[in-house]
Amino acid sequence: MKNSSKLLQNAGFTKYPITTNDVFMSDVIVANWFNNLDIAAALEDYDLLDKKYFMDLFNPFLELISENVDLQATAYILYQILFEQDVFKKVVLRRDEIDMLPVFVLLSGHKKHIQNMTARGFDGEQINLHKKSVGDQCLLGIKKYKIKGATISRLLWARNYINACVIQIGNLQYKLGKDEPEYRNIGINSNYTVSIHIPYGGRFDDASVGESLCKAKVAIKKYFSEVDDDTPFVCDSWLLDEDLGKYLSPDGNISKFRNRFQFIKSNDDSKILKHVFNNLPKDVDFHLLPEDTSLRREIKRALIKGVKFYDGIGLLKPDNLTCI
Repeated sequence: MKNSSKLLQNAGFTKYPITTNDVFMSDVIVANWFNNLDIAAALEDYDLLDKKYFMDLFNPFLELISENVDLQATAYILYQILFEQDVFKKVVLRRDEIDMLPVFVLLSGHKKHIQNMTARGFDGEQINLHKKSVGDQCLLGIKKYKIKGATISRLLWARNYINACVIQIGNLQYKLGKDEPEYRNIGINSNYTVSIHIPYGGRFDDASVGESLCKAKVAIKKYFSEVDDDTPFVCDSWLLDEDLGKYLSPDGNISKFRNRFQFIKSNDDSKILKHVFNNLPKDVDFHLLPEDTSLRREIKRALIKGVKFYDGIGLLKPDNLTCI
């Protein structure tokens, strides 16, 4: 028997759900779970087998976890937290270490992913988009941030694919949320919300955004029966920083995207370094940031001057869901 909270602590987690405290894992249950995983099928389905730069990192981890029962138990705990409990419940996990553990846990949800997409009635297009998105999440840290694995925050977002809580329409993604306190606390009183996200590498021109929003309500109702005409559409993003507009061209795509929302509230932190500079915000020297685009140049100057940026929450203006 293994203590769940001790296992998470030993794996570098500094925050995890209190429900894991004093919970003991059966060695037999963990072994059965691990031995029944078909990681090879997940790698193939998510189109990862031919990505040598990925497999060169993943294969050594696979060998390691195959011989390490504590690591197997840790992965099992995370699988239970992320994919077996309430899919809408916000999970708080914090871990500074970067390795392939988050990727392994994500791949361990492959069978559950297929089951959840089937239950939601996803068509072939959505299924293919989902599989591509999971593969992208496995690769993103290596490709974009030049790290040897994935952050735990990447896994927290990617759980929405495994739990089939998100769909993609054109170049935007839409995540179904339920009873989210961060929205209720700012006056968005709805049992369900739809959060708008921009996938990595997707087009962001105003026409593509408008086309996606035009189709959104009908398409979302097709898969998420919880959504009705009164369900609010929200966005929580660095793009909606309240003061970002002063550094943008008023005719640019970011400004046009911002104008589609009613600003509600600022958060306590910002992901602007991550998204604008592909830089994980830890001990960053602002003077060394690239300035090869006008946006990077303006944001860099502001950061050097001491300007603080904060992610913002916005409510989509209803007329944006009407096709013209």
